[in-house]
Amino acid sequence: MRETKFRAWDRELKQFVYYKLIKGIVEWLSSNPDSFDKDRNNDQQFTGLKDKNGKEVYEGDVVKDTKNGGFGFIVYDNENMKFGISPGWFNPVYMMGYPEDREVIGNIYENPELIK
Repeated sequence: MRETKFRAWDRELKQFVYYKLIKGIVEWLSSNPDSFDKDRNNDQQFTGLKDKNGKEVYEGDVVKDTKNGGFGFIVYDNENMKFGISPGWFNPVYMMGYPEDREVIGNIYENPELIK
């Protein structure tokens, strides 16, 4: 079973806070959960996947296709209940089928210039 992990961007502190849910109870993975303010964040879920370097892939991560040069950011499609890559290749099988060709190169908060 895949871990249900999340990260949240604290807009004031400009850093991620990591946590996971176990039977509805929050277990903090970050070193500074006291700074966490639910009103200042945007939760992003762990996809259950890792990139070619073994880095965990979360919603909001910017990924690069190292084989073909394309890139996009990870989104969750609520209607179809699956993760995908936007813009362009919105197909989670594309990401899952070739993880050795995918690399996390940033995220939408720390590197907004990557999605412009």
